[in-house]
Amino acid sequence: MPSGNSIQFEFDAVLLENCYKSNPENRIAKRYGYRNVCKIPKCRDREILAWGQISAGDQKGFNLLLLKNEKDIYGEWWTMTNTNSGFGPRKRSEPFGFRLIELPEEIQLITATHIYSSDLKELDMEHVLQFITQYV
Repeated sequence: MPSGNSIQFEFDAVLLENCYKSNPENRIAKRYGYRNVCKIPKCRDREILAWGQISAGDQKGFNLLLLKNEKDIYGEWWTMTNTNSGFGPRKRSEPFGFRLIELPEEIQLITATHIYSSDLKELDMEHVLQFITQYV
């Protein structure tokens, strides 16, 4: 019997044209102003081709990352499960996935001591199906 809960799938391709940022010029060399720099997000030293989140109505979930793979033109899917590390003032339901708007910033901090802890694993469809069946 359906429980009335919902599951949301949200994905986005990481496109080159969306990766530009304005960085200040080198102030020491007396160059003032800004220049556009393209920085494609990386995870485990591999470019991220796409990313997304699977979440339930109770805000629990995880992220999916499609990482570039030199041996496979389609890339390789990974899951990223996030928990509170104890350093932050605000607690989120665990495990959780970062929203798309949070991913560019949070992906840079997954190996740092941070308010969140992230666990990266190669995609296991059993994990995805087990999560979905909890809510249907």
